[in-house]
Amino acid sequence: MTRTSLSSLGLAAGWTPQQVASPARLVWPLPGEGAVIEGQIDRICACWNNQPFVTSYLDASAPFLENVSILENIWVPLAWRRRVRPIELIRRAQRLLPPLGWDGDDLRRLLACRPGDLTPAVLGRAVLLRAALANPDWLLIEPGWFERPLLPPHELTSLVQSLLGECRWLLLWPAQRQPLPSGVSWHTIPMEAEA
Repeated sequence: MTRTSLSSLGLAAGWTPQQVASPARLVWPLPGEGAVIEGQIDRICACWNNQPFVTSYLDASAPFLENVSILENIWVPLAWRRRVRPIELIRRAQRLLPPLGWDGDDLRRLLACRPGDLTPAVLGRAVLLRAALANPDWLLIEPGWFERPLLPPHELTSLVQSLLGECRWLLLWPAQRQPLPSGVSWHTIPMEAEA
């Protein structure tokens, strides 16, 4: 398996994610359609995951494991990257409840549920909670988060802003799909000049 570098993904020479001031709202225009876009997103996510910073992902397909609880779905990837106990996650999650509109009972029910038991709106909030609990430096946002939203449109950007407003955002957006999601001042990141 070859390791993908940032330069091989088409970023302009000399540009690095560490140079970007936080918070920043960047968009990476991706050429292509359909399966080509999916392949590009997979490469970008794999590359970003190997960088020396913490990354969270927002994806409408919400890739939770269906046979375990939401708590286990949140805890396993965080425990794999760094030591964290489930009780610590619950304490951190309790501090994030006000923007989500939840109380302690809501959180207990959510963490005990399996993904298939949740409505799309609650699942969307669970995805946001998982992303926020990682305390990320970067938030990678896949197109489906805005194109097939789990959350009501009026909540989509405001909840992301309230939970993950301090980190850098990178929206992976197909170049031919305009306009960009509204409510955010997106800036295009530098791309390698075509030969």
